[in-house]
Order: sequence, then C-alpha cells, then structure tokens
Amino acid sequence: MRWVIPSPVYDVYEWQDDALCRRVEPERFFHDDSLRRIEQRRREASAKRICQRCPVIQECLEHALQTEAHGIWGGTTPAERGRIRAARAARATSMSASAEAAEPA
Repeated sequence: MRWVIPSPVYDVYEWQDDALCRRVEPERFFHDDSLRRIEQRRREASAKRICQRCPVIQECLEHALQTEAHGIWGGTTPAERGRIRAARAARATSMSASAEAAEPA
C-alpha cells in the first residue's frame, strides 16, 4: 500500500509545508506488517533521524499528540506518544490536586 501525505489545511497546519518528511517517501514513516521486526526498527530509526533535523518537529509532535494514532510524527512512535500523553495527564492531575489542597477550606 502506498501512503500519501495530504496537503496541509492552511489555517491549522501551515507548519507542514516546512516538514522534512514532505520531501521523502511517506512509507518510511508508517508501520509495514510485511517487514521483519529488525527492518521495521531500521525504518523507524531512519524516520526519526529525519524528524530530528526537522524545523517543525515540536509542532508536529503537538499535532500528533492530539490526532495521530499511526506512524512516526514529531520523532515519536504511537507507543511513545501514548507514554507522553499519560505523563502529561498524570502531571495535570497532580497539579490539579496540589492546587485544590492549597485552597483555603
């Protein structure tokens, strides 16, 4: 299957114009069940190297944390994004609990 990265919606995703991934084959950024595990890891590492040089890596990561369930985005895998989301949720819960405890009764 050939992946096609859609053109950005300018009012929200203008940053995608500057993304380095737009200049390489999109397949590199998405899981392929036909590849052996070692080959898949190499593909992920290659995609992440591109991301690390990308001028919009932070915008891409924030986008991915909100909307993307598949592929390498912002230099992260879906599993890594899941851990980031969980850590952020735990931090938000902790901060909320701290703020409530600091309020006078």
